[in-house]
Amino acid sequence: MYNKINDCDNFTTNRDSVASTKLLERLSDKYKVKPYNEQFKGLRIATTGLSYLVNFLSIATAFSCIYFLLIAIIPGYKIVIAALTSIILLVLELLKRFTIPKVIELYLTRNKISIGFTISSLLLVLCSASISYKGTNDLMKQTTTTLINVDSIKQAYQVKTTKLENEVTFINTGDSYKYKGKINRTGRKRIEYLQTRITDLQQQRKEDINKATKQNKTSLEEFKSSMERSTKSLSLVAIFLDLILIVSLVYLEIYDYYSYLDLKLMNDNSSSENDDDDNKDITVDSSSVTSKPMVAPTEDKTTVNQLNANCLDCSKPFERKNARKLYCSTKCRLSAYHKRTGKNLKIASKYS
Repeated sequence: MYNKINDCDNFTTNRDSVASTKLLERLSDKYKVKPYNEQFKGLRIATTGLSYLVNFLSIATAFSCIYFLLIAIIPGYKIVIAALTSIILLVLELLKRFTIPKVIELYLTRNKISIGFTISSLLLVLCSASISYKGTNDLMKQTTTTLINVDSIKQAYQVKTTKLENEVTFINTGDSYKYKGKINRTGRKRIEYLQTRITDLQQQRKEDINKATKQNKTSLEEFKSSMERSTKSLSLVAIFLDLILIVSLVYLEIYDYYSYLDLKLMNDNSSSENDDDDNKDITVDSSSVTSKPMVAPTEDKTTVNQLNANCLDCSKPFERKNARKLYCSTKCRLSAYHKRTGKNLKIASKYS
């Protein structure tokens, strides 16, 4: 019995140890400092997809403007004009995807704003927004509202009135309602009834026509106001799409730049570590050393100037092993990286 209890305790201890180890591995992987390109990889994919979706929507909203413009200039050939319109808008979107990131690239790498690329980007964005606004207006003009046909009302009442008038004429001219050449009492009553019906139909016709005219006027006013609201909304959407495209392209360029800096720093650190390891592996064979007198070597000024330099971070002079080394220590290199990017990287224990 005692052995079984010990076995259960050992099993529980091992299980807790395994669980804590897995938890530690999962949390370590979760909170591990990853390179910039891996840390924001998902956001970059989402931003790229969003930018292409915005390009497609911009083409869709601006298509009607260019299409109707070319149709007015070159009537017919609708398929050719549609293809030409698509090519023009595609070129416009590609130009925006080239010029906007170029402005950010020059600012990040050279710390200056290119006036030419900036003006070109603004003109392209304004042109795209204007075409999209005009396209939404043209698209709204193609929509219509349902109105009451007043002519059909007039025609329906005209048919009824003509039928009654023909019956009155038949009574007056025919012999069915006459006695000794005069219209009898029944004929006169019938004529009075028909004339009353004609008067009522004419009055009802006026009322229905006025009612239909008022309804059409109200419908047109409501349709016009709704069209104006829809046009403004679609225009704001077109402008908002261009703003989203600008933000997306700016972020993609910033992502590429910081990924480049991160990878470059990692390569610099790995190369410096390799240099340190190579220096530690160098040993001197005492048996190969002869007892010749020491002679002071002649210093080469160019070599001394290349090996002696000031650290770019702390400004202290140091002797570097090669002309490419810019910092006196790894601590200064990481400090300069922090000043340049705002990121903190941990120093390995052997460099601290």
